[in-house]
Amino acid sequence: MRLVVVWLAAVAVLGLASHGRPAAAAATTTLSTASRWIVDEGGNRVKLACVNWPSHLEPMLAEGLGKQPVGAIAKGVVAMGFNCVRLTWATFMVTNASYSSLTVAQSFQRLNLTESLAAIRVNNPSLVDLKLIDAFKARSSYMQLGAEVVHAANPGVLVILSGLNFDNTLDFLVPNQIQLTFTGKLVFEQHWYGFSDDGNWGSQNQNDACGMVVDSIKKKGLFLLQQGWPLFFSEFGFDMSGTHVADNRYLTCFLTVAAEMDLDWAIWALQGSYYIREGTLAYDESYGLLSWDWCTARNPSFIKRINSLQSPFQGLCFAYLSFILV
Repeated sequence: MRLVVVWLAAVAVLGLASHGRPAAAAATTTLSTASRWIVDEGGNRVKLACVNWPSHLEPMLAEGLGKQPVGAIAKGVVAMGFNCVRLTWATFMVTNASYSSLTVAQSFQRLNLTESLAAIRVNNPSLVDLKLIDAFKARSSYMQLGAEVVHAANPGVLVILSGLNFDNTLDFLVPNQIQLTFTGKLVFEQHWYGFSDDGNWGSQNQNDACGMVVDSIKKKGLFLLQQGWPLFFSEFGFDMSGTHVADNRYLTCFLTVAAEMDLDWAIWALQGSYYIREGTLAYDESYGLLSWDWCTARNPSFIKRINSLQSPFQGLCFAYLSFILV
């Protein structure tokens, strides 16, 4: 069973502390866009410095809830300096009607994940008997139509449109930009991994490889910034062990570009392990920010490195808020 990540960017404030500032109780805000920037109601720039938290694999539940209480995981995200979560979900939750009444317990039982289910009962007992989904009322195959559907359902949210080829390219927008009936809400997203372009990070001169790949990324998506559109790099990541030479070189290149352009981004990924992946129980995620047991940072030196890119330093006046993207 193949589960595909799809998201329509409903944005809500979590009310979590960020950048050392206290959280506002039940805080809410409406985000919009101003040229290439995402802004709050006061016109202040809000930089998305996010983590990906998958819930789109076979169990169809956010990973790690058998390892830690959900509140502890959320606090850990904030403690590492991130201000939003990109929460993925499975398209089968929309396309397969039988899942509309499936509970968390039933989902794990059908996959024989008895140990994970028992652990969830301990760490997050209130979730076990909840339905995975009640209903999803809208579905669309086309970017413009999908964007209009989302905006009509909730004019307050940002509408984030993905690229093609596993979200690696938006170059189809060069001759024909998206035409919508609304303004100030559209954001584009792109992925950038060390393996997602033609750079030979392992053997080529690092500067040459970076220059070649950045030229390609500019043609595939970065050109949108020059046109005044917000661009969100919703997935980047690397082997957190620090022993993968090619990944380390790619990461330096990405972070340099992210700093120079003050990009909005989301790292892949939060999870230190999965309930099940590729048929393996408790599968370890080498790209995970957290350790296998979800207790500590897998690569503390990277956390220190990324902290410098979590605050905005270009654009409009700055706001410090926390979000979840679903």
